Amino acid sequence: TFKMITRSMKKKSQNTNTDNQTENPAKQLRNLTTEATASPSPTQPPRAHNFTPDDDKRIANYWISTPSSKGAKAPLQLIHYAQLVHEFEEMGITVTGDELKTRFKRICKRTLEFSAIFNMMKWASRNLGKNAPVDNLIEPAMKDYYDQWGKAFRFESAWHVLRHHPKWMNQRIEQSESQSNRP
Repeated sequence: TFKMITRSMKKKSQNTNTDNQTENPAKQLRNLTTEATASPSPTQPPRAHNFTPDDDKRIANYWISTPSSKGAKAPLQLIHYAQLVHEFEEMGITVTGDELKTRFKRICKRTLEFSAIFNMMKWASRNLGKNAPVDNLIEPAMKDYYDQWGKAFRFESAWHVLRHHPKWMNQRIEQSESQSNRP
């Protein structure tokens, strides 16, 4: 009689329901993974664009070609960016105006920091009578940038566009004045 009771209990505990709540955990995980990769959630915003050096150069060229960018006191703002958004769309890249403005701010900050280092090296080279070519100064300036900021300089393509602008050329003077005030 004992065996009969356990058999009947086993039959009662078996569940023939096939909904997700009764499937084994491994199968549930597979289903969730498949569902998650099959289609993005409609409430999730699309991923932000990973900007390339070419994208950074395009943004820098756009800013430098605008009338408001002329002169050392030019505002470091990306205005009238709809045309730039359109240019990216023509290349099949979706970016928002906010993404472009944020990226431009980062480009400006990092390239101005780098220009301060580069311009000081260039100035020192001239004062020593060496007048080193630009290409010979970039690598040491990148090393100094890393030593000073703790990260690699990743905006060289944009810097080559911006470095001749008065704001970037004057960076050495502003930077050296602020460094002389350091303890």
